[in-house]
Amino acid sequence: MVIKGVFCDICKKEFDYPCALTKHFHPGLEIDGVPINFWSPICKFNNETKKGLTLDFKKIGITKFFDYLPNNLINIKSLGEGNTPLVRCDELSSKLGFNILLKDESFNPTASFKDRGMPLLLAEAKMSGKKKVGIPSTGNAAISLSAYAKEYGIEPIVFIPRTISTEKDMTIKKLADVVYDQNIIESWNHFFRFCNEHMETYNGFPTNNIPYQQGIKTITY
Repeated sequence: MVIKGVFCDICKKEFDYPCALTKHFHPGLEIDGVPINFWSPICKFNNETKKGLTLDFKKIGITKFFDYLPNNLINIKSLGEGNTPLVRCDELSSKLGFNILLKDESFNPTASFKDRGMPLLLAEAKMSGKKKVGIPSTGNAAISLSAYAKEYGIEPIVFIPRTISTEKDMTIKKLADVVYDQNIIESWNHFFRFCNEHMETYNGFPTNNIPYQQGIKTITY
């Protein structure tokens, strides 16, 4: 799959990919200085080869789905994410009369579904030439991003509230530079201001990161 471009869901303007999305704003929709932009990818599947779309089981993690992922990105690194088990919910299945299965994402490298999106997010960060990658988080996303950032040789910096658990706090401090705020809203605001003032830092906010979203979808494969 190739990402041919992106368009802004707010104003429908189209841009080439990759591009400096942080330069396109809607100031009237900002929340306390935090830019609110929603991007959708313009994708094209490459069906010109005779084999079509295939899975490469010689690769590990989500990289086996290469044909279904943005191959604009190169040198995608994996920590073995994916391949998580389906677990039957016996009590609920019996009550409803049909099987209810849950995907147990705690089997991922950092015990979070966030691990599916980080290989692609960091691949784009690396491609952009950024030296640092930042994220606001209550714990899981910060741990995941930091673990993958180390794999890519990019310095992680995370903005977290002081209210996170002691266990997560200790884990994060081993992996990344930490900036503490009173709550997650302050962490978001602090993070976006920091990214705007430090252009060497890649904005790793998962919600509007297109490569990250493409990685997360592999949970359905």
